[in-house]
Amino acid sequence: MIRLTHVLIIIFGIIMLMLTFNQFRKKKLNYLGFMMWSSVWIILIAGILLFKVIERVATLFLNIRTFDLFVIVAILIVFILIFLLNSSINENRKNIEEIVEETAFREAKKK
Repeated sequence: MIRLTHVLIIIFGIIMLMLTFNQFRKKKLNYLGFMMWSSVWIILIAGILLFKVIERVATLFLNIRTFDLFVIVAILIVFILIFLLNSSINENRKNIEEIVEETAFREAKKK
């Protein structure tokens, strides 16, 4: 049986998938980001559509409740996103340092 919360989550996932595609089309999101976020929203939608199957697998093999499984997976996804964000920040910091260094050398040459 599909609950109202399932329908709302599916609608949310579809809206976020459309927004992700829109951001990619406007070149505000690169290919890797598009694939990563699209995967997140598709997995969210599939997880809700296959809720009963996931519930059976979670109780049979893992001996945990379905909600606990979703929370564990969500926490893992958050850690992955934090890692990727941290890597991106470090890369941007390096690029900014290189630009500042090049600009300082050019300004020193002019004097």
